[in-house]
Amino acid sequence: MNNSILKVHCSGNASFGTGFIVKTDSFGSYLITCGHVVKKLEGQILVDDKFGELYVNKYDEGIDLAVVYVKGLIADEFSFIEPCEHSSYQVIGFTSFSNKIKKEPIGNIKIKEGLEIENENGIKTNILKIYTTEDISSGYSGSPIICNRTGSVVGVTYLQESKTTNYGILNKHISELIDVNISKNTHTPQKKLKTDINEQHVFYISKTLTNYFEKSLSCFSTQNCTWLEPKLFSKPESNRERERSEYITIKDIIDNPRSIKINAYQQYGLTSLAKYFVKEAWNKEEKSFWLYLDVSNLKANKKSIERYIENQISEFTLNFDDVECVVVDEVSTSIDNISKILSFINEIFIDIPIIVMCSVSSGVNITEDAILIERYLENKYLWSLTRNEIRNIVCAYNSKNKYIENDNIVINRLASDLEVLNVPRTPLNCLTFLKIYENDFDESPVNRTAMISKVLHLLFNVDEIPKYKTRPDLKDSEYVLGYFCEKIIREHRFYFTREEFLSEVKDFCLESEIDLEIEVIFDVLAANNIIVQRLNKFCFKFSYWVFYFAAHRMHQDIDFCDFIFNDMNYVSYPEIIEYFTGIDRRSNYALKKLCQDIKDVRVLVESKCRFPDGFDIYSAMRWKPSEQSLDEVKDMITAGAMGSCLPDEIKDSYADKQYDNSRPLRQDVNKIIEEYSLLKLLKTIQSASKALRNSDYAQPKLKHELLNEILYCWELVTKFLVLISPALAKSKTVTVSGASFVLDSSIDGTFEEKMHSLIPVLPSNVVGWYQDDIFTKKMGTFLYNNANTSDSDISRYFLSLLLISKRPEGWADNIKQYITGLHKNSFYLSGLFHELRSVYQYGFVSRKELEDIGLMIKATLAKHNGAKSIGDKAINNIPDKFLPDRIETEVF
Repeated sequence: MNNSILKVHCSGNASFGTGFIVKTDSFGSYLITCGHVVKKLEGQILVDDKFGELYVNKYDEGIDLAVVYVKGLIADEFSFIEPCEHSSYQVIGFTSFSNKIKKEPIGNIKIKEGLEIENENGIKTNILKIYTTEDISSGYSGSPIICNRTGSVVGVTYLQESKTTNYGILNKHISELIDVNISKNTHTPQKKLKTDINEQHVFYISKTLTNYFEKSLSCFSTQNCTWLEPKLFSKPESNRERERSEYITIKDIIDNPRSIKINAYQQYGLTSLAKYFVKEAWNKEEKSFWLYLDVSNLKANKKSIERYIENQISEFTLNFDDVECVVVDEVSTSIDNISKILSFINEIFIDIPIIVMCSVSSGVNITEDAILIERYLENKYLWSLTRNEIRNIVCAYNSKNKYIENDNIVINRLASDLEVLNVPRTPLNCLTFLKIYENDFDESPVNRTAMISKVLHLLFNVDEIPKYKTRPDLKDSEYVLGYFCEKIIREHRFYFTREEFLSEVKDFCLESEIDLEIEVIFDVLAANNIIVQRLNKFCFKFSYWVFYFAAHRMHQDIDFCDFIFNDMNYVSYPEIIEYFTGIDRRSNYALKKLCQDIKDVRVLVESKCRFPDGFDIYSAMRWKPSEQSLDEVKDMITAGAMGSCLPDEIKDSYADKQYDNSRPLRQDVNKIIEEYSLLKLLKTIQSASKALRNSDYAQPKLKHELLNEILYCWELVTKFLVLISPALAKSKTVTVSGASFVLDSSIDGTFEEKMHSLIPVLPSNVVGWYQDDIFTKKMGTFLYNNANTSDSDISRYFLSLLLISKRPEGWADNIKQYITGLHKNSFYLSGLFHELRSVYQYGFVSRKELEDIGLMIKATLAKHNGAKSIGDKAINNIPDKFLPDRIETEVF
C-alpha cells in the first residue's frame, strides 16, 4: 500500500502535499488530499510524475478535502474503518529533508476521537486529535492516518497545533465526496481471559513459557542463558536513511499488540524474541495469552492447522477465545507454501493481531514484500549488535559462565574477531566466540570453517559427556556426519527421526569398518542444539551445520565432490563452497572450476543481452555535469537499451514516462532473469566470492583470475541495472521468481529525480551485495595488487568502494593513490566522495579510521579543486567544515 501514497505538487511553484488512492476505475485513480494543498498549487497539478485533474475541492465550503483524478494511474485502493482510541496508528507522507522531498512514515501515534470544529459559516467538521513524538510537517497534509492493526484509514492529516499535536479529518467526510465504504472497528481494549484459572494454573503456564524461552536461548549445554532485549527499527539496517529510523521497545509491542512483521537475517535471534514476547505477555499483571506457532510444523491445509492450533492451546488448558495475539515463527521463503499457510492463519485469527517473525537468508536484501499476507503488517527490523550491546553480553557471560578474561580485553578481542572474519554481530555469533575463548583465548579462528571446528572440538573433547559412554573421536564424528549430510543434500530430506539417524549412520560405520558409539554423537549434537526437535522429528537447527559436515565429505569422497561441482549444483548451496575451501585454504581445483563456470555464465548472459560495444556511462558521467554531458549520458543509456536484446517492453519504458508498466515489467524482467541466466550468474558470483575469501594459500595467479572474473560480472550486473533503471524508477519494486529488485525508499521524487539519484549509486549497490562474501582483513595486499594492475576503470572503482567499506591495513594510502590518478571532475572521484561521507556519518569505525576517512574526504575535495599532488598540504588546505556530522556516535 505504500505505493498508493503519492506526492501532490505542481508545475508552477514549489508547494507540495500528500495524497492517497481511495478508488480506481478502468482508466485511472481517484486520490484524496487536503483542499488547502490543492489551493496552493499553481499551474498543472502533478501526482508524482503524472498529470492530475481536480475532481472536487471542498476547501472554500469549509471542509478541507479535495479529490484529484489521475488518468493512467492504477494502484491499490485504501480501505476505511471507524477510528478506535485503543488502536495505534501511523501516518505516511512527504517531507523536505536535505533539500529533497522524501516519503516518510511516522509511527507510534495515538488518537482522540469525538471532536468537532465549526467555522464562521456554521459548517461542522468531525476531527481526530493526533498525538505523536515526531513533528508532522506541512508536507504531510493529505496523508492517511492508518490503523496499524488493519491497515485501513481512519482520517486525513490536515492541521498542526504543535510539534506533538496535530489534527485529522474523520473519514466520514471522504464518503461525502466520493463513494467509499467505512467498516466498523471491532477492536476492543485488551481482553481478559475467558477461562477461569487459579494461581497454580497461572504458575504452570508461567513456568512452561519460561522454560520454552530459556531453551531457545541455549546454544551449548555448558552455557547459561544470556538474554539481551533487542530494539526494533522502522528501517532495515542497510537503508541509506537508517539514521532516521524510529525504534520501538519490546514493551511497547507487548502493551499494545498489533499486526507486525519483524524482519531479520537468520541467526539474529527471532525465535528467542518470539518466545520472549509470549512469556512477557503472560507475566504482565493483567495476564495476556499469546499463542506461539512454528510454521515449520504446519502443512498448507486449513483443517490440519486448526487441529495444531487446538493442540497448542489445550497444552495450557485454555480456549481459543483466550488468545489475544498470535506469534508466527520460522517464516521464510524456504518454507513450502508459506503464503498459503499464512493465509489460513490469517483467516483463523481474522480479528486478532498477528506478529510474523520473518527470517531472510544472508546475502539477500530484506524487503517488505518478500512474504505476503492479506492484512496490513507494520514492518520492523532487527539490527546487528552495537559495541555497547556486545559489552552487555560479555559482562553477563563472564559473570554467569566460565570467566575468560577482563571484560574490556574480551570485548576488544570479540569485536576484532567479528570484524576480521566478516561475521555478523549477532548474539549467537558472540556466544559462539565466547565459547571458543573459554578454552583458547590466545588464538583466533582464521575463517568460519575454523570457527565451527573449534566449537566442535570443545563439544566433543572438552565438555562433559556421560561417564558410562566412550568419548567419540571428532574426526570420526565429522566423517560419519559428512556422509549423513550428503544424504540430506542429495535427497532433499532435512527432517529425520532419531532412529533413522542411528540406523543410517550405523550402517555406514559398519561399511567403513569404524567403531563409534553413534548414540553419543546424536546426544552431543542434541544437547548442544545443533540438532533440534520439530514435532516428532529432528533437523539441524541451522543449515550451516549441514553444509559444514557436507564440505568435509567433499574432501573425503570424490563422487560427492563431483556431484556438487558438476552442473553447478553448488549454486544452490554457496555456503558449502565457503566451508569446502576453508578447510585447507588452498583448493586450486575449486578456484579453477569456479573461474571457468563464472566465465561461461557471464559470456552466456552477455551473448543473450548483447549490450552495445562501448556501453560505459560512468566514464562519461561527471562530478558537476553540464546539460550537454547529462544529455550525452541519457542518450547513451537509451541507445544501450535500444541496441541490446532486452525485451521490447523494457525498451518501451524509455519512451513512455506516463504509462504505469509495473505489471508487464514484472513479467518481462522475470523473462530476463530466467532466460538470460542472470539469476544463475548472481548466485555463481556469491559462490565464487566465498571461495576466494577462503583461499589464502591457493596459487596467486588463480586468485587474481577469479577476482577479475568476479569484477567483470559486477560490471555486467551494473550494466543490467542501468538499463532497467527506468522500470525501477516507475514501478519501484520489480519482484520475480527467485530475485527482487527494490528501489530504496530514499530515492524518491519525479521520474527524472529518481533516475538522477539511482544511476550514481548502482556500482556501490552491487559491491554491497557481495562485499561480505568476498572480503577478509587479510586480503589487503591481494586487492591492492589487483587494483594496481587492472586496466578497467570501473573495476578499480569497484575495488576502491570495497576498500572504503572494509578498510584493511593500508587502505587510506591506496585510496589516496587512486584519487591522485583520477580526473578532477570524473564520476569516480564524485562517487568516492559520497561513499566516504556516508561511511564517515554512519559507519562503525575506530577513532583512527574516522580520522583517515576524514582525510580522504578532504583528498577528494582537494583533487576536485584542482590540486596536482594530493599531499598533506593539499589535504590540510580543506577546512573541517566540509566534513559531515556523525549521525551515530559509536566510535571505538
